[in-house]
Amino acid sequence: MRHHTLALPALLTTAALATGCANYATLADPDTVPKGSTKVGIGASFTNYKVDFDTEDNDPADTVSVPALNVSVRHGFTDKLEGNVKVWIPLGSSAGAKYQLVGHRDEVGPQLSVGADLGYMTIETDVNGEKSKATLVDLYLPVSVGYRLSPGMSVYASPKYILRSAFGDASGMSHLAGSTVGLSLGSKTKFMVEATGMYDLTDGTPIYNGALGVQF
Repeated sequence: MRHHTLALPALLTTAALATGCANYATLADPDTVPKGSTKVGIGASFTNYKVDFDTEDNDPADTVSVPALNVSVRHGFTDKLEGNVKVWIPLGSSAGAKYQLVGHRDEVGPQLSVGADLGYMTIETDVNGEKSKATLVDLYLPVSVGYRLSPGMSVYASPKYILRSAFGDASGMSHLAGSTVGLSLGSKTKFMVEATGMYDLTDGTPIYNGALGVQF
């Protein structure tokens, strides 16, 4: 019991960083990349969330804001199936796939795609000499729906569920759910603006994210 009491500040810091370093931004509409093509995306996101660093129930939670640089590479294996790799700085990366069920990138009309991504990251903290380390594995299950208003404009939403598994000094599982809404402008080169609202079902706290990006 003594070891866990001494490590509590470091464990709380690790848990807080874990919440903030997930990739909540989508920065992609429901359309997949054409077969044989590769697209690179660069963006910036800003995440705001709350975490309780104190064990006293009557103390208010602290608000934490985390900016991030987002880089992605998407490749079309077929006209409907793409693979992707994403890196967000600081602290995260993921790989996954997306399959488009409804719509086409060159046609006006509804869009629908489904996907899955697996994220991995390692977090280390040192608080007053108390060191802690955790390995985090995230399973992202997004659904992307939208409507292409013209060849160069679409609106979309991406409801998503995230299952997080932590191993190490801050071990356990957590569940998050929410949705991204966005606007995509352009056809060959796309500019995207997004807003995301998530809810940590385990801790009972909201998470907000805004993002801007370009894909070329």
